[in-house]
Formats: sequence, structure tokens, C-alpha cells
Amino acid sequence: MNQDFWEKQILEMIKEISDEKKQEEVWLKGQGAEVSSYEEVICSLYDDLNFELFLEKYDKEKNILYKNMLELNNKLNIFIKKNNQIEISDLLFDREWNEIQNLAKKVVEAS
Repeated sequence: MNQDFWEKQILEMIKEISDEKKQEEVWLKGQGAEVSSYEEVICSLYDDLNFELFLEKYDKEKNILYKNMLELNNKLNIFIKKNNQIEISDLLFDREWNEIQNLAKKVVEAS
């Protein structure tokens, strides 16, 4: 996969992590034609897109974006380990998840 396409796909997952409204409508309420969930986004980011390998190979010249992605990755890893089976209704109001959403917004804004 070429680096630019890889980055674009990762940023799409990060954008969904940052989108509180979409999470409430699609993840929690199941509204709209789109099918998505917390689990799907995390699996796409780490399994399908291999986010951590991307960070290892990332062009570090884009310093602020890289720094924000690293911070998001670290927070996500901690959160995932602590909240393996969290209910979506609890997730959306979790203080740590809200911090992750804000970090994801910083990544999106820096891209």
C-alpha cells in the first residue's frame, strides 16, 4: 500500500474516532445507512491498517501530525487494555474516551 493512501485510510478511522455525533447516531442508535461500531474502527485501525507499523515507517518530517498520532496511539492502547468489553452507552460518556476523541480531533486538524 502506498504511504499516502495508507495515511488517508488511517486518517478516515481517526476522523471517526473524533466524531462524537456519528458515534452517537451510528454506533449507539444504529441510525442511517452506514454500518460502523467502536470495535470495527479499532479493528480497522490496528488490524487492517496496521497503525503501529505505519507510525514506525511514517515520514517524520510532518512533525506535529506524527507527534499527535503517537500520542493518540499511546492513549488508545491504554484505553483498549483497560476497557476490553465496554458498552457503547458507557463508552460515549467515558472521560478517557472523550480525551481520545479530542486527541483524534487534533490529528485530523493537523492533517
